[in-house]
Amino acid sequence: MKAIISSLSIVISVYNEEDNLAWLHENLVSMLTTMDYDYKIIGSDDTSFVLFEQFTQQDSKVKVQSTS
Repeated sequence: MKAIISSLSIVISVYNEEDNLAWLHENLVSMLTTMDYDYKIIGSDDTSFVLFEQFTQQDSKVKVQSTS
């Protein structure tokens, strides 16, 4: 019997990846919206915290957890 996944949490921990976060967010959302999952993207980072905060304003499925 296969397990049915109805929700998915993606945790992203980055270090000095500010230049790549917009691309990563855009591509994750593009992929995840084609699937029938309730998803949440959790960002954990260093100086990229500001960018993750901006994503939370644009996308209610993005959450931020600071590790610093």
